[in-house]
Amino acid sequence: MSRLLAQPAPVAMATSDGLPSRLRVDRRDHRVERVLARWRLETDWWRAPLSREYWKLWLSGDLVCEVYQDRLDGEWKLTRWYD
Repeated sequence: MSRLLAQPAPVAMATSDGLPSRLRVDRRDHRVERVLARWRLETDWWRAPLSREYWKLWLSGDLVCEVYQDRLDGEWKLTRWYD
């Protein structure tokens, strides 16, 4: 089961060799144990460009989440938690 956030929440992400390594959300740090999936979404390039790279991450404490990095401004956002 998963919980989709009504609005994506900003997160601080540390990377190592181009991969997420540490996530900070709600004043909590989580180590990225494993990348479970990775995909890109690019739409509306002719009108309002959208370019995101999504990541499904296994975090310390047996948490799984979905985040994306906006490829236009570099910001990271949390979109979903998994049980």
